[in-house]
Amino acid sequence: SSQRFHDWLYSHRVFGPPLQQWKEYGVIPVRAKVVAIATMAASLLYMFAFAEMALWIRAVTLLLMAVGAGFILSQPSRRPDER
Repeated sequence: SSQRFHDWLYSHRVFGPPLQQWKEYGVIPVRAKVVAIATMAASLLYMFAFAEMALWIRAVTLLLMAVGAGFILSQPSRRPDER
């Protein structure tokens, strides 16, 4: 939505390279996968341990996070020319 923000993000020294690899090759670096899955697991643990909600909400949340984790894990971790 903001070209200025887009340009800043893609030229950022930390965020730029992974974003460019995702855009060009559909790559999710291993470190990003670990952080994403760990964050999802921590959220689920918190939800099941402390949040009071209906069982069906917990089940749907677990299912959606499992689908998200499956997608993350199914993406390549390296560019085709690095394999």
